Parts: sequence; C-alpha cells; structure tokens
Amino acid sequence: MSIKKISLFLISILSLSIVLSGCSYLEDTGNEEYIETAQESAPDNEDLKEYIEHLKPVIEKLYEDKGELKSIGVKGNSVLVEVDLGESPEPYDDFKNLMVYETTRITSAIYSYREDNPVLDEIYKVSIDFTNQKNITLYGKQREEIDGKKEFSSGTILNAVKN
Repeated sequence: MSIKKISLFLISILSLSIVLSGCSYLEDTGNEEYIETAQESAPDNEDLKEYIEHLKPVIEKLYEDKGELKSIGVKGNSVLVEVDLGESPEPYDDFKNLMVYETTRITSAIYSYREDNPVLDEIYKVSIDFTNQKNITLYGKQREEIDGKKEFSSGTILNAVKN
C-alpha cells in the first residue's frame, strides 16, 4: 500500500469517528422507552381536562409573586404547561436550577392535588414549556414509588432539565 492510500484510509477512519462521536452529542433525552405513538395522537381525556381545570388556580397561585403561568391544559393524555419565569433566575444563580425547582413544584402539584384520583395514572406525559428557556418533558411511566407515593425522582427531574 502506498502512503497516499494509507493516509486516505486514516483520514476516512478519523472522519468517521468524528461523525459518530458528534452524533452522541446530539440531544438524547433517553426517553425513547417511554414514547408511545398511540398516546401522541390520543383523543383528549375529558376526566383529565376536568382535573386540570380544578388544579389551575392552585398552579396560578404558585406564580403570584414571581413569574407567570401562561397556560395549562390537556391534549390527549398529556398535560401541557407554559410558564414564563421572568427576566431573572433569582433566588437561583441560573435558569437551569430555577427550572429544576419549578418543574418539581408543578409536577408535585399535579400529582398531589387529588392524589387518590385514578386519572393520574392515565397521564402519559407532563410537558412544561419555560418561555424563552426550555421545554421539559416527563413521562408518567418515569414516576417511581418514593415514600409510599408515586412521583418523579429528583434524578429524573435533574436529567430532564440538564439534557
């Protein structure tokens, strides 16, 4: 083999390894195992809509002092929330930490408001859109048994915000 062929071969291998390693940096939420295509186009769950309508004033109360609940609603078996966090992440040093806190508050409110309501087990996902920041998606199947309650672990919420 000539030096030219060897060089071309090494450059090809190097290019391939760069491309493959670059693919690993693309957004991978690790949620593929929770995605159900049938759920993505499910008809609106009327019981869940009613539950969220009763819950809405509770969530609005969370944003009396800072930030704003822009909307909360239901599409299929998904709860869709839009929150404006404002211009400053205070009392946190950055918006990621604030989003961890807010995601925890919102999901806790959703799942604790009437925790004995069977409609909670029908929630496919909770999607929180932080205006001008990020969209956080947590799937119902990611909830774990913690102290006798099914909820999202701190690690699950951290991963959703950090990814």
